[in-house]
Amino acid sequence: MINYIKQAGPLLRKNKRLVFFYFTLSLLLSLIVVEPLRSFLKEYLGSSMMSARLESGLDMDFLTEFLFHSPAFLYVFFPLFFITLIAYMLLNLLFSAGTISLFLQDKGYDSAFFWGNAGRYFWRFFRITLWSLLLLLILFGLSFLLESLRTVWYGKDPYRDIIHTWAVSRIVLRFLILGFVYMVMDYARILTVQQDETRMYRVVFSAIVFVLRNFIRTVPIALIYSLSGLLFLFAYQYISPPILYKAGGVTVLLVFLLQQIVILLRMFLKVSLYASETLLFKDRHAFAIKKKYLKDLSLKPVVPPAL
Repeated sequence: MINYIKQAGPLLRKNKRLVFFYFTLSLLLSLIVVEPLRSFLKEYLGSSMMSARLESGLDMDFLTEFLFHSPAFLYVFFPLFFITLIAYMLLNLLFSAGTISLFLQDKGYDSAFFWGNAGRYFWRFFRITLWSLLLLLILFGLSFLLESLRTVWYGKDPYRDIIHTWAVSRIVLRFLILGFVYMVMDYARILTVQQDETRMYRVVFSAIVFVLRNFIRTVPIALIYSLSGLLFLFAYQYISPPILYKAGGVTVLLVFLLQQIVILLRMFLKVSLYASETLLFKDRHAFAIKKKYLKDLSLKPVVPPAL
């Protein structure tokens, strides 16, 4: 497991610009959303002292008042946010197709190869996403059975601690389901590129089988990267308040730079996860082929030489 993470290093060194592709995409799309907010806030605040207070952190009372007195902002912000989110997801699919193609071939970045495969597999990756959403809905539907089981075991009016325990269990289960579906999506994409498959329902099913068969490898890899991403976020939350306490333009710039560093590190983890998952898949796929070959070889009858 750790070997796959270590082996991702050489792949990343050959494809450093991929991290900056994902980072630039995130930065540009976030600016599209932030710019209307800045414009509306500037118009609403004018030259008041509240702008200085906001430099040291968000005031929830002010936010409530701003949203109440600026209904036009909501009409602009939410459609723009939704469109930007869809664009981010689609462009991520495009980038992931090129990224996985490079990693499967163990190649350094090549513009023609990257964008050619990105365009070739984009529609298939989009269909994988739709099938994965169906899988997510089915598994989430099964999670609602917990409520029925609680009613069967404890009745319609159980103790408060039982209600709390089951509510927490349901939340944890849904997070696990979400993580499982994300893993299935990743390995389904790798399978699609590796086998050039066009029937996406078969790819998703094969990815489910692969994740479950290699559970002790697939889950720890995903867990390590997820916890690393959370660690970066917690570090930012720990470091930024002391900086924000001192209001000023330089402070805002420092916090902005700190945010971009955290985002860059998270994009690094994202590309590294693709590399580790691809290496794991290639290794287990080669092992399965070798095992099948040896099994077929052992089943062949031994014909004695003619006398």
